[in-house]
Amino acid sequence: LLHPFSAIPLAAAKLLIDAAFARRVTATFHLPWRSGADDLLFAAAYPLLLVAALLKMMGKMTWKDRPI
Repeated sequence: LLHPFSAIPLAAAKLLIDAAFARRVTATFHLPWRSGADDLLFAAAYPLLLVAALLKMMGKMTWKDRPI
Protein backbone atom coordinates (compact mmCIF):
# COMPACT_ATOMS: atom_id res chain seq x y z
CA LEU A 1 0.00 0.00 0.00
CA LEU A 2 1.30 3.42 -0.92
CA HIS A 3 1.87 6.11 1.67
CA PRO A 4 -0.50 9.06 1.10
CA PHE A 5 2.39 11.48 0.57
CA SER A 6 3.87 9.32 -2.19
CA ALA A 7 1.07 10.54 -4.46
CA ILE A 8 2.32 14.13 -4.30
CA PRO A 9 5.26 13.63 -6.71
CA LEU A 10 2.99 11.70 -9.08
CA ALA A 11 0.40 14.48 -9.02
CA ALA A 12 3.10 17.10 -9.57
CA ALA A 13 4.51 15.15 -12.53
CA LYS A 14 1.02 14.83 -14.03
CA LEU A 15 0.42 18.56 -13.56
CA LEU A 16 3.67 19.39 -15.39
CA ILE A 17 2.91 17.01 -18.27
CA ASP A 18 -0.65 18.33 -18.60
CA ALA A 19 0.58 21.93 -18.52
CA ALA A 20 3.16 21.28 -21.24
CA PHE A 21 0.57 19.57 -23.42
CA ALA A 22 -2.03 22.29 -22.89
CA ARG A 23 0.48 25.02 -23.74
CA ARG A 24 1.37 23.30 -27.01
CA VAL A 25 -2.29 22.89 -27.95
CA THR A 26 -3.20 26.48 -27.09
CA ALA A 27 -0.16 27.77 -29.00
CA THR A 28 -1.09 25.69 -32.05
CA PHE A 29 -4.65 27.02 -32.11
CA HIS A 30 -3.71 30.54 -30.94
CA LEU A 31 -5.85 30.33 -27.79
CA PRO A 32 -5.25 32.34 -24.62
CA TRP A 33 -3.67 30.53 -21.65
CA ARG A 34 -3.01 32.00 -18.19
CA SER A 35 -0.07 29.97 -17.02
CA GLY A 36 -0.71 29.25 -13.33
CA ALA A 37 -4.48 29.59 -13.04
CA ASP A 38 -5.39 27.59 -16.14
CA ASP A 39 -2.92 24.82 -15.28
CA LEU A 40 -4.57 24.33 -11.88
CA LEU A 41 -8.08 24.62 -13.31
CA PHE A 42 -7.31 21.98 -15.93
CA ALA A 43 -5.81 19.68 -13.28
CA ALA A 44 -8.95 20.01 -11.14
CA ALA A 45 -11.49 19.75 -13.96
CA TYR A 46 -10.02 16.74 -15.75
CA PRO A 47 -10.81 14.15 -13.02
CA LEU A 48 -14.33 15.56 -12.72
CA LEU A 49 -14.86 15.12 -16.46
CA LEU A 50 -13.74 11.50 -16.20
CA VAL A 51 -16.15 10.80 -13.34
CA ALA A 52 -19.01 12.48 -15.21
CA ALA A 53 -18.31 10.43 -18.35
CA LEU A 54 -18.18 7.22 -16.31
CA LEU A 55 -21.49 7.99 -14.62
CA LYS A 56 -23.07 8.81 -17.99
CA MET A 57 -21.90 5.49 -19.46
CA MET A 58 -23.40 3.55 -16.55
CA GLY A 59 -26.90 4.77 -17.40
CA LYS A 60 -29.12 3.86 -20.32
CA MET A 61 -27.91 5.33 -23.57
CA THR A 62 -29.76 5.80 -26.84
CA TRP A 63 -28.72 6.72 -30.34
CA LYS A 64 -31.35 7.67 -32.93
CA ASP A 65 -34.01 6.47 -30.49
CA ARG A 66 -32.36 3.02 -30.22
CA PRO A 67 -30.80 1.65 -27.04
CA ILE A 68 -27.08 1.02 -27.17
